[in-house]
Amino acid sequence: MLPQRRARREVHDGSVASTIVARQATVETGTLVGPYQILEPLGAGGMGAVYRALDTRLQRQVAVKVLPPALAGDSDLLRRFEQEARAVGAISHPNILAVFDVGTHDGVPYMVTELLEGETLRARLREGALPVRKAVEIAMQIARGLAAAHERGFVHRDLKPDNVFLTTDGLVKILDFGLAKLARGAVADEAGSQLATAPAATAPGVVMGTVGYMAPEQLRGQAVDFRADVFAFGAVLYEMLTGRRAFSGETVADTITAILREDPPELASLGRHLPAGLERMLARCLEKEPEERFQSARDLAFALEALALTSGPSASRLPRPGGRRVALAGVAAAAALVVGGVVGFVVGRRVAGSGVPTFQQLTFRRGTIAAARFAPDGATAYYTASWDGKPSETFAVRLDSRESQPLGLGRARILAAGAGDLVVMLMGGGSPMGTVALAPLGPGAPRPVAEEIYDADRNPRSGELAIVHEVEGKARLEYPIGHELLTAEGWMQDPRIAPDGTRVAVVHHPVFGDTRGSVVIVERGKRRQVRSSEWKDIGGLAWSPDGKAVWFSATSRGADRAIRVMTVGGAERLAVQAPGRLVLHDVAPGPKLLASRSVARREARGVLPGGEGERDFTWLDGTYVADLSADGTTILFGESAEGGGPGYSVFLRQADGAPPVRLGEGLAFSLSPDRRWALTLRPGEPPALVLLPTGAGQPVTLPRGAMARYHWACWFPDGRRILVVGNEAGEGTRLFVQETPDGLPRPVGPEGVIAFRWNAITPDGSALAAGCPREIPAPVCLIPLDGGPPRPLRGVPPGNQPIRWSADGRWLFLRGPRAELPVRIRRLDTVSGTVEAWGEVGPKDVAGVSTVSDVLLTPDGRYYLYHFQRSLSDLFVVNGVR
Repeated sequence: MLPQRRARREVHDGSVASTIVARQATVETGTLVGPYQILEPLGAGGMGAVYRALDTRLQRQVAVKVLPPALAGDSDLLRRFEQEARAVGAISHPNILAVFDVGTHDGVPYMVTELLEGETLRARLREGALPVRKAVEIAMQIARGLAAAHERGFVHRDLKPDNVFLTTDGLVKILDFGLAKLARGAVADEAGSQLATAPAATAPGVVMGTVGYMAPEQLRGQAVDFRADVFAFGAVLYEMLTGRRAFSGETVADTITAILREDPPELASLGRHLPAGLERMLARCLEKEPEERFQSARDLAFALEALALTSGPSASRLPRPGGRRVALAGVAAAAALVVGGVVGFVVGRRVAGSGVPTFQQLTFRRGTIAAARFAPDGATAYYTASWDGKPSETFAVRLDSRESQPLGLGRARILAAGAGDLVVMLMGGGSPMGTVALAPLGPGAPRPVAEEIYDADRNPRSGELAIVHEVEGKARLEYPIGHELLTAEGWMQDPRIAPDGTRVAVVHHPVFGDTRGSVVIVERGKRRQVRSSEWKDIGGLAWSPDGKAVWFSATSRGADRAIRVMTVGGAERLAVQAPGRLVLHDVAPGPKLLASRSVARREARGVLPGGEGERDFTWLDGTYVADLSADGTTILFGESAEGGGPGYSVFLRQADGAPPVRLGEGLAFSLSPDRRWALTLRPGEPPALVLLPTGAGQPVTLPRGAMARYHWACWFPDGRRILVVGNEAGEGTRLFVQETPDGLPRPVGPEGVIAFRWNAITPDGSALAAGCPREIPAPVCLIPLDGGPPRPLRGVPPGNQPIRWSADGRWLFLRGPRAELPVRIRRLDTVSGTVEAWGEVGPKDVAGVSTVSDVLLTPDGRYYLYHFQRSLSDLFVVNGVR
């Protein structure tokens, strides 16, 4: 329902979102427009009429826009409209209006979008300027939506308050992405400041947009990029903060002159005193030259999140430095505060009367915390940790004592805590899956209740379990067991049941082994979904005690997660930020948070030519080894933490200790046999496999064909083909072979094959050593790459995985289970089926090290390289966060 204080109804109407006026409907109620039954007219605007309609296939209400009949006479314009609408519809982001469908009705084009309830930002601004905190919250959501669209290659070109919609549940939606360029002729807005728009979106000399919000380069008819949207964003933010337009004049010409030559009025002169950081950021958005503005909406979103720290009533009143060109220094105010020996954190909203929250450290030993939960009374915390390099154990600690007591559960990870028992995951055998069990708090052994599970949670009222497990190569969320809520490619973690049991939230990672992903809230029975922004690194999730929001830990770049909040409607905000990696474990009334803070570093070590004994090959803070040349002299590696940057980084280095060479952005996969090309993955939507030259040359993007996801890839020994593990849209994970540089991926072998992240292709390129399909009871199979059924390899010990083949193809090197420290390396004689020991690898200091990840060997077994992550963490109770 709309707010009662407003009598008008607001809807989006294509290129102009406006207050709807009474106009005669052009489509009668009850008419079927495609599969959409018209229910009532909502209004009309410059780009057609909008109707409330029923999708007769999915039984949901939608908005149907019937565009002006004049568009139907221009076939080229109609073709581009359909292409752009479908492309924008592929952007799935909570801050962008979802486009569901396009089509034609009686020769007239129409578009179908989600139906929004609320009002436009223009309508809200008729009442005057917004409070600073509210303006910053809206601006953060606009910036996130822009960032998502920009990363897919879309420039809005007509961002203004009319094209920003505020829903009744607090979500901000950007309207009209990609459609503004379709408008022909002048469409006057309230101030008569709308210019004509034209089809040629980026052709020099074409002016498109709305005067008052257009960047100088737009007004000059020059080609525009994402930075034009940053300028328009600045104009919108200025209007939110002041209640008046940044640039205006009595005529259109006067407004154009103001944008090209003048600065907007100083905020202080308008009687508005704002935090200095906010004024600096606003000035940078409104720079005349594109090079002086924020260079991406993602950077803008980061700056806004930092500004949220100082946008409350207690924000400082610092004078603005003179001059228009001001630096961004000082905008981000995050810092570590040492209070009584306990590390403090910067928070989005301050505790009344203190300015900072309070933190209570619960653990003090050297090691890693895997999971933690509050007891129902909130006075005790249970946590699973591995201290001082010893096996993991689950402990109990009262918040008033700080003395932890082991519970004697062995290798069990805490999942949920009840009044008389715990739900735990029993681990073993090196598999990421385990057995969910109920462990009494008193005497008695855990009782198993579900096997082969990745993660789980329990409804404390009904006792029903929500589980994550694997079905036909896909991750599946069930609640209760046997009732599917969500099935998706990749993997899931942290399923959490809402307090009233009606919803389940889970973290979904679309690519195996990668921690990029988002929070998904699924409503039980209706299976409606709300999905957060996609984050570079995410994990750790809990419901607020009132069930109106979920708290989670994530970051958009680097490895230092912050704690964030998302409402059930999809609105997001920053809650807690600190140096280091925060992981949220639980939330109790107050609210008070149970969170761990980690300092993590991924390290690489090995024995290679040019040195004696094992050496350290770590470069920055997130080093992972991807490939090693056959002679052991050349290393392909990547950096995926803070040092790697927002797009990760790929490096090449020599074993002689020379500094590495950065090849470009992406995830490093494999080095070509001739060492001329690095095979990499460029994450994002859509993802792409990219060949980066190791010397002179330009990157080559490989054709995707029907591929929807990539999980891993490597070169064939012949250097002309690559082997890909991925999936096509709607299909399960499988193997593909692709000729470089122009061939398309071709599926080979059965679905559901688990290919390991090591180069285990036979020297002749005919087969791959990989995990067997479920129907074959063996750990490793030989998968023919030119057809034929998988064949189990005799003699492979349970839990072992292939690393690589010897040069003659007789020996297959194997590594022990991932949880094994140190890792035992063996080699299998594929002729006789016998196994012999090769050696052990792993760091001597294992505190904070849970596994050794990839192990690389040369074909003769003479040289090796491996990497591992060391994470040292402490557990805190955080009070006073809002």
